Amino acid sequence: MTPANLGRFDVEFPRYVCFGSSAMQSCVESGVLYGGVSILVNKRLQKCTEILCCSDRYVAVIIRNVSIYNIYLPCVGTPDRQSIVNRLFLEIHDCMNVYRNYHIIIGGDFNTDLDKHNQTSLGMNQFADDNALYRCDSLFGPRDK
Repeated sequence: MTPANLGRFDVEFPRYVCFGSSAMQSCVESGVLYGGVSILVNKRLQKCTEILCCSDRYVAVIIRNVSIYNIYLPCVGTPDRQSIVNRLFLEIHDCMNVYRNYHIIIGGDFNTDLDKHNQTSLGMNQFADDNALYRCDSLFGPRDK
């Protein structure tokens, strides 16, 4: 979604407030196409919601005592993919340290299979282990492939 169209969230989802960022301006200039990230929060929770960070690769908000991160990791073949992933998780780690007494939810488009052994998946799983995070997909046992 282009920056000019971000306001459409207000029209399409009138009961929610949108915290987000469009990456379209910079991606059109660089030739890498991806759209950005957002989190929709019900307006009833707006008074107890605080935005922590909003960039083209992740957005983070606090709702009461929960910090929520929506991330978009680069696809395979993206130049400097691993350095982008490493930088992103350093930023998230720094933010989590400031708000360490909050519950944490991280979701989004990881663009990797966390059960595979590649640099991105191994790094993400290590990040989860280092920060005492749990993979919700593993709570339900092995999945059929």
